[in-house]
Amino acid sequence: MKVLTVWMSVLVFACLPASAMAQTLWQNVSEGMSKAQVSAAQPSALPASDGELLSYGASCDLAISSQTVAGRPYRVCFYFTNGELVQVSLVSEFLAGKEDVNTVAELLQTKYGAAIKTDATDRLCDAEWKAGEDTVVTLLYVNAAGTNLLGIHYQSVKQVALSKSL
Repeated sequence: MKVLTVWMSVLVFACLPASAMAQTLWQNVSEGMSKAQVSAAQPSALPASDGELLSYGASCDLAISSQTVAGRPYRVCFYFTNGELVQVSLVSEFLAGKEDVNTVAELLQTKYGAAIKTDATDRLCDAEWKAGEDTVVTLLYVNAAGTNLLGIHYQSVKQVALSKSL
């Protein structure tokens, strides 16, 4: 009977669609979801008007105009490659300062534990956390030429490796 139970479990697991085994990136959206699936999971996500491209070719096809994090507004971009979700980014809609960076870093540390990487100066902060086995959360702050941007980026481990290799 025990052997039958093990085989049934293996069979069920093997028959699951890839999306059922995909890693959650942010809230209730997972890597590999289609635009329709992301729209259903995040009803406030609308087609992005700017079509922003990342260096590795992913495009912001859906966006939430304002999502509050620590009492501050962020724009959420859902990036797709070949019709599949590969990254979710929250970017500040305000001039971020070091206090904002520290607040978000504390929130991420509370949720995910100690950062696996931290590189910080007065003008830059680049920190990473592991969220589960397959997701990397990156906090990036840039204070240069009058631009104070704070971003929180959710990617799969394999997508991080791909984007760093380009």
